[in-house]
Amino acid sequence: MIYCILRNIVEYKEIIIALIAFAGVFFTAFIALKNNNKNLVIKTITEERAKWRSELRNTCAEFSKLVYEQVNDNNVSNKPRIIELKVHIKLRTNPSDNPKHKLDQDILKDLQEIVNELDTDVDKNAIIKKLINLESNVQKLLKQEWEKSKNEADSGKSAQ
Repeated sequence: MIYCILRNIVEYKEIIIALIAFAGVFFTAFIALKNNNKNLVIKTITEERAKWRSELRNTCAEFSKLVYEQVNDNNVSNKPRIIELKVHIKLRTNPSDNPKHKLDQDILKDLQEIVNELDTDVDKNAIIKKLINLESNVQKLLKQEWEKSKNEADSGKSAQ
């Protein structure tokens, strides 16, 4: 009986070797495809985060510039553009009440207060103080997002 089995194995040796090789190639291709897809997702997320950071940085800088101009020169009328930039920043932040999004909440609060106070007789130093706080919070948020992207690129895992 064992002799028959061994004889059959010897007869079909090439077929068995081919099947093992095929299984190996298939398994290797499957793993490579899975890794490539994972790397593509991480690359896409990282690139989108970089784009998001750049857009937030530029929008916040322009917002600050126009608010400073508005506060320091009563003849300037930047209000429509300031409101537009406020909306751009607002749309780039997370509206969640979750404590892990406190920076986003603080940014949204500062934005709204700054815009509201531009139409009042509030001391310009109070607006400037809120603007400095806004800039600091945006800077912290950008750093936080940079760290997330860096960790994702290092670990190969997307942060949730």
